[in-house]
Amino acid sequence: MISVVPVLKQLAPATLRHAIYDRLLDREIPSYPDRVHMRDVILPILAAHPGTNILNVGCRRYSVDINSRLKAAGKSVSTIDIDPDAARWGAETHVVGDATCLDAHFPPSTFDVVIFNGVFGFGIDSGDEIDRAFVGLAHVLKPGGILILGWNVDRVADPIPFMRSDVFRPHAGFASATFDDSTHTYRAFERS
Repeated sequence: MISVVPVLKQLAPATLRHAIYDRLLDREIPSYPDRVHMRDVILPILAAHPGTNILNVGCRRYSVDINSRLKAAGKSVSTIDIDPDAARWGAETHVVGDATCLDAHFPPSTFDVVIFNGVFGFGIDSGDEIDRAFVGLAHVLKPGGILILGWNVDRVADPIPFMRSDVFRPHAGFASATFDDSTHTYRAFERS
């Protein structure tokens, strides 16, 4: 029997192979336990939150659902992604920019909520980058604002030690979440 992968490598250019892989992954990701938790637990809490301005950092096909659910709940959603091609999955208000420089893209205290999910370990990897991201997050979040932080523990060191405890404190309304079938974890914080 002929294996499909070597045949694909010979017949299909790398860009086509990557596009096929990305499309399959986009269909699979919404069923991951962490994505189900985002959809079924976190988004309803955010939809009921009185704050209306939300920043969703990072855009992919599977993040469109997050933006549309929040918009349907009456929220004003903005997005940012460093990849210009990701703008097609962004909100109506979208910025092509680096998440380590949020303070360069948005005025102080702009957002009631920031969803920073799947960014650490997928482009923001070093301690210096993580530190700069937290500086920007402190800048754009309103006092009392909520930071939903999600990352894969196998892709990046724990980012929590980079947070300044005088700026962010654990949010009492959200329980930390880990998953048996995933290396993803969620934590929620409040801007002091």
